[in-house]
Amino acid sequence: MAERRMFAKKIVESDAFTELPATAQLLYFHLSMAADDDGVVNKIRQCIFMSYASQEDFDALVEKKFVIYFKEKNIAVIKHWRINNQIRKDRHHETDYKEELNSLYVKENGAYTDNGNQMATTWQPNGNHLATESSIGKSSIVKDSLVYTSSSTPSSDEEAEAVAEDFNQTCKDLPRPIRMTPKRKKKVDSILKRYTPDDVHKVFCKVQENEYLKKKNTGWLTFDWIFKDDHFDRIIEGNYDNQHKEFIPGELGDVVKKLMEGG
Repeated sequence: MAERRMFAKKIVESDAFTELPATAQLLYFHLSMAADDDGVVNKIRQCIFMSYASQEDFDALVEKKFVIYFKEKNIAVIKHWRINNQIRKDRHHETDYKEELNSLYVKENGAYTDNGNQMATTWQPNGNHLATESSIGKSSIVKDSLVYTSSSTPSSDEEAEAVAEDFNQTCKDLPRPIRMTPKRKKKVDSILKRYTPDDVHKVFCKVQENEYLKKKNTGWLTFDWIFKDDHFDRIIEGNYDNQHKEFIPGELGDVVKKLMEGG
């Protein structure tokens, strides 16, 4: 099972979430950490205990549709699991609760839903989506994140498109790539052979938040630059983090002079 768990800001910083009691919010985080790679939790009571929460807090998460509860099995599914998390198919371990999970559907934005009728009106088939009400057990790709079921085999084209979409949503200060050319797809495919989608997203976040890079940018800081040569490696290793000190006019000469004088 993958060790990392992530949380999308648009979920945990939404009004609906922040209006929940603090104990309910903490319970959500514990449930998400305890979930398997499909977002299924079978340790509800343990999570309630660890977060100093109550049954009322769990009921609030169900009522506000942050979790879907299967009372018969006493398990819960994190509704926005596929929006929060990005797990490569080669690291994904399928849930033991296949029957319950296969009774759910995936909305266009990646959220689980148990409402098939709602699914029929909001689901927009695209590419490998098989039908309007395809269950998550079928091959599918989530538009808003690089998350694949264990039975899916996304093509490099689909992976590249998902990476581009992640870039567009994360690096909003940079120019958007108009289309994924064969050259771009080849570069992305090369990176995904060495790094996970989580790493790719981390790099995009680093670039978006890096004042040093943006200050130096005169048009070269683009999607293509990130995936060029060893730039990706340097970014993820922190070589471009905000630790660069620029010399002001005359400063370099002063430093050299002090070194020559033995200062």
